[in-house]
Amino acid sequence: RLFESRPWQTLQPNPSIVVAGQGSGEDHIQAARASDGKFLVVYVPRGNNLTIDMTKIDASHATAYWFNPHDGKSNEIGKFLVSGTRDFSPPSRGVDNDWVLVLDDASQDFPPPGVPAT
Repeated sequence: RLFESRPWQTLQPNPSIVVAGQGSGEDHIQAARASDGKFLVVYVPRGNNLTIDMTKIDASHATAYWFNPHDGKSNEIGKFLVSGTRDFSPPSRGVDNDWVLVLDDASQDFPPPGVPAT
């Protein structure tokens, strides 16, 4: 349901979103940006810490969430000024501890990740 909550068809791969902690092999983090820059989606396969280039979001403030692909639930991390870089640490690490970091333009009023848009 994650992709039902965002206009997923606008996503484009963008590895430059992750500036540290990309990992390699099975730990490699995948990142994508909406074509209008209003949201980012970052798949973290083993819960590794990462650093995000916040300027990739076309907004003044971003709302960040961790989405758990195992149970489809998300929790809001907070709202952040869009400037420079920011470190993120998933709630858990290791094999079978994959997470999706979702960063939204705070002014867009997207529903929480996993809740279908109406």
